[in-house]
Amino acid sequence: MHRLAGVVDQLLGKLELGKQARAYQVLSRWPVVAGKELARHSQPARVAGGILFVKVQSPVWGQQISLLKGTILAKIREEVGKGIIRDIRCGPGWDQ
Repeated sequence: MHRLAGVVDQLLGKLELGKQARAYQVLSRWPVVAGKELARHSQPARVAGGILFVKVQSPVWGQQISLLKGTILAKIREEVGKGIIRDIRCGPGWDQ
């Protein structure tokens, strides 16, 4: 099984999809990297150019994410690797 995973990683690397696929893993891992409380009031929307765009319930939650950005980025690096997400930007548009 490990051999198959290695082949898939090599193929994704050759297609340059590995980095993009890992970036999108952040969307499903948001409660882990942001914490349950922040995840209840925000949604990761998309990843573009190494930037994670997050929709927030209110400006207060955007400010909270900004204050915790370093911690969140460190958790993202632990989950998906270094150099995948370099910044987080928050804005309105949260849907529940």
